[in-house]
Amino acid sequence: MTLEQLTDQLTELYRSGRRYRVVEQAHRVLPSIPVAPRLAELTLQTLLELKLGGPARELLQLRSDLGQVADQHPKLKQAVDGTPNGRVQWAQCADVLRRNITALVKHRTHLQELVDSIPRILSGVHLYCTVSGYYYVSRRRPGRLREWLTGLTSEDNPANLRLPPRGQLGPTTIIGTRISHVLPRVYQDTHHLFLTYSHPLYILEPDPVLFAAWLHCTDLSAILDDQRVYVFVGDDGADRVAKLLEANPNLTPPQMFINQSGTEPGAKLTQQIQQVVEGLCSRRRDQLAHCLGEIKQRYQNRDAAYWSKRFKPPGRVLGVTSRFTTVLQYSMRDSLQALGELGYESHMLIETKGHHQLSELEICRKLLELDPVMFLSLDHLRYELPHLPKNLPLLTWIQDPMANLLCRRAGESIGPFDFVCGHYRKRCITEFGYPEDAFVSTGIPVSTQVFHDGEMGEASLAQYACDVSFVSNASEPIERFFQSARGNYPPACQPMLEMIYGRVQEILAQDEHPEMEPAAEELVRLAAEQTGMSLSPEDAMQLSTYFAYRLLDWGRRQQTLEWVATWARRTGRVFRIYGRGWEKHPTLADFAVGPIEHGDPLRCANRASRLALQLIPAGFRHQRALEILASGSLPLARYCSVDFARLPIETFVKERDAGKHPRGIATIFPRLERVVFRTPAEFEELAERYLTDESLRQEVLTELRQVVLCDYTYTGVMRKVIEPFRKRVVL
Repeated sequence: MTLEQLTDQLTELYRSGRRYRVVEQAHRVLPSIPVAPRLAELTLQTLLELKLGGPARELLQLRSDLGQVADQHPKLKQAVDGTPNGRVQWAQCADVLRRNITALVKHRTHLQELVDSIPRILSGVHLYCTVSGYYYVSRRRPGRLREWLTGLTSEDNPANLRLPPRGQLGPTTIIGTRISHVLPRVYQDTHHLFLTYSHPLYILEPDPVLFAAWLHCTDLSAILDDQRVYVFVGDDGADRVAKLLEANPNLTPPQMFINQSGTEPGAKLTQQIQQVVEGLCSRRRDQLAHCLGEIKQRYQNRDAAYWSKRFKPPGRVLGVTSRFTTVLQYSMRDSLQALGELGYESHMLIETKGHHQLSELEICRKLLELDPVMFLSLDHLRYELPHLPKNLPLLTWIQDPMANLLCRRAGESIGPFDFVCGHYRKRCITEFGYPEDAFVSTGIPVSTQVFHDGEMGEASLAQYACDVSFVSNASEPIERFFQSARGNYPPACQPMLEMIYGRVQEILAQDEHPEMEPAAEELVRLAAEQTGMSLSPEDAMQLSTYFAYRLLDWGRRQQTLEWVATWARRTGRVFRIYGRGWEKHPTLADFAVGPIEHGDPLRCANRASRLALQLIPAGFRHQRALEILASGSLPLARYCSVDFARLPIETFVKERDAGKHPRGIATIFPRLERVVFRTPAEFEELAERYLTDESLRQEVLTELRQVVLCDYTYTGVMRKVIEPFRKRVVL
C-alpha cells in the first residue's frame, strides 16, 4: 500500500468518526516515513479534535514535515499550545481502583499477586482521556513518537452488538476488558433469570497492562463483587477456564463468545476458549454415557425381592432439589431430616452457588457413590428424571399444582417402584390416572426442630419485634408481572392474556373469593373460548398455572397488604414485610425489611411478631401458617372458601354448632374463624383485639398450635408415607 493510499484510507476512517483508529494506525507508520505532511497533518488535526494536546505537541516537535504546515497556518501552533494535555494521572483514579480491587479480590484471592503488581505493570504506561470521555492507553520512549496500545473505551455503536433478549442469553465469555456497554448489558441480561439463579459470566483479558488500566477507569465493583463473574488475566486464560470447568461439573460452560478486544491476541484467545468448551462438552457427554452404563448394569437385576432386603433403615436416601425455590429446598431439608429420625441415612444434593445448575452427570455420580435405597423428589416424577433407573424406588412429594404433575402423562408414568404423597390426590387419581394404591394424601408439615417457641436473645428480639409481619418473595405488582409475562407469548395470544388480566382485576375489585385452581383454569378456558384460541391441555394447564393462578395469587396477597399498610400508617403499628424486591414496590416499600433466611432467622421473625399474616390463597393449612404457629405466633388469614367447606363463615359456624360438622379445614383447626378476616374492617378489628388482649391471643394461639404439634410434623408425615411405600415396592 502506498503512502497516498494509506492516507486516503485513514481519511475515510476520520470522516466515519473512528478518530482513535486514525491516531493508532498513523502513529504506527509515521516513525518509518520521515516525510508525510498530509498524513502528519491529519494525525495532528485528529489529536486536537480529541483534545489530546500533549500528544499533539509531541507530534509537532518530532515531525519536521509539520513545520512547513505550521508555517502556512500560523494559528495551528496557537491551537496546539491552547489544547489541554489530556493525560490522566493514575493517582487521579485511586478511588475507582480501590473499589474495583476490593471487589475483585473478595472472591478471587488468586488475583492478589496481580493486583499487588499493578504499579509495576503500569510503569511507563500513560492514560489519556479525550473530550468525549474515551480512555486510551499509550507509552512513549524518549525522543520517539508515542505508541498507542489500545483504546480502553469501545467506540462501537451499541446497536451493532446483536445479543439475544433477556432470558435467551446463555452463559457468556467476554474477551477484552474495555469500557463499553457490553459487560453491563450482558451482566444485567443474565442476572436473576429464575428467582435467584443467574448465568455464570467469564471475563478474559490476555494483556495484564490493559486489565490494570481498565480497573482505573470505571467503577465495576458491583459486577466484580458477584461470585458468578469469573476473571482470567494472561495469555493462558483458556487453560485456566478449562481447569475451572473440569473441577465444577455444575458450572455451565459459556455458550456465547464476545471478542471486544479488537486485537490479534484477543482473536486467538476467543478461538482457544471455543475449542476448550467444545472439548469439555464432549468429555462430559462421554462421562455421562459411562455413568449411565454403570447405573444400567448395577440396577438390571434389582427387583422387589432385592429391595425387600434393602428398603429399610439405615439405608441411604438421596434427595435432589434446587436452591432456586422459595419453599421446596427447605421442604427437602426437613423431609430428609425426618427420614433421618426414622433411621435412614439421608443426603441432599443441591446447587452450592446461585450460578450453578445441577447436571445429570453430577446426579448420576452421586447415585453411583451412595447407591441409595430411595430417591426423594419434590414436584417432579420419574419421567422428568431420565437419569434415574426405572427400578430405583422413587418418592415424589407433590406440593404445588404444576402442569407436569396434573396431566395424563404424569399418571401414566407411575410404575411399580414409584410412590406419591402430598396434595391433589383425588384429582390425580380421577382426572389423570394415578394408581390409587400409589398415592397417600398429606399436607405440607412443619419442622419443629427448626420452628419452635424457644426463647430469643435481646438482640434478636430488638431486630425482629413488630406488631404484624408478612413473609413472601411475591413482590412484583401484578401490573408489572402482566407486562413482562405477556412477552413470553406470541401476538395471537395477547387478546386472551388481556382478557384474563382484566377478569382478575374484576375479581379483586369485587372482593370475590374463588377457589384458586379451578378459578384459574376457568379463566383460561373462558378467555380461550371468547377469543377463538385453540389450546392443547398442556398449554391450557401451563397458562393456568404460571399466568392466571399467579395473577390471582399475587394480586390477592398484595391487595391484602395494602389494607394492612393503610391501618399501620394510621395507627402507628409496626408492620414488617420480609422478602426480595419489596423495597422496590411502589406502595409497600416503606414496610420492606429485606430477605430473610428460612431457618432460625425466620423462626425469630415469627416468634417476635405478635401477629403474622398467612395470605396463601389456597387455604389456611399451608406451611406458612404451620411455621407461624410452631414458632409461637398467632397467624391472621384472609378468608378462603375451601377452609369453610365453600360456605360463608356464618353458615359454616351455624352448621357446625348445630352438630352437622361440615367438611373443611376449619373442622381441623378449632374455631378457625377467630383468626380469619374478609375485609379491611374485619382485619383491623381482629388485629386490634389480639394486640390489646394478650390473654386472648395466647388462648387462641395455644389451641391452634396444639393441632400443629400433634398432626403436622415432618416426622409424623414421613412415618405415614414410608410403610405403604415399602409395601408397594417389596410386594
